Amino acid sequence: MCRFSLPGEIISDNGKQFKYNPFKYWCEKLCICQCFASVKHTQANSLVERANRRLGKGIKARLDERSKNSLEKISHVLWAHRTMIKSSNGETPFLLMYGAEAVIPVEIGMPTLRTVKVDMVKNDEALGVNLELLEEKREQAAIQEARSKAKMDKYYNARVRNTSFCSEDLFYRNNKASHAKDGGKLGPKWEGHYKVMEALRKGS
Repeated sequence: MCRFSLPGEIISDNGKQFKYNPFKYWCEKLCICQCFASVKHTQANSLVERANRRLGKGIKARLDERSKNSLEKISHVLWAHRTMIKSSNGETPFLLMYGAEAVIPVEIGMPTLRTVKVDMVKNDEALGVNLELLEEKREQAAIQEARSKAKMDKYYNARVRNTSFCSEDLFYRNNKASHAKDGGKLGPKWEGHYKVMEALRKGS
């Protein structure tokens, strides 16, 4: 909080640890707006889960039989995550945050074109220019990310088969999504059946 300030809002599920004190009082005291979403709300959870999955894979790749302490590896994985160019927007999270690319440890130990050519007299001025152009870079990254998302949506929607339900229709629900029954390799893939009482609108 001291470094990046406070968030304007926090999205969480309806767990008691979030809805009631002391967390509720803490948010009110710091003028943080609380927003609640259900646990199965894909739009709110998928991006976070995807980011956490990527970090989990990075931690797992760095662990071996001699080192099982994942906490020691988090800082290295986060550094790699923040300095890696993302295919969705073509920029690194570090650049979009600070306005300049990070100097990796290898560049400190040995001379590179970037460190040799730096002009310390004009360095502060160049950093100021980078900060002035930062908002434009963020807008360009957002535009590129929207294009990538539209491209992915087009690819995904081409494979989706439209299904509509009518009143009195019977259907089964995927157990992987609902977890209504115990899963596992030998567990049921579908659970139900259910009957459609009323078809409200497309997508319901």
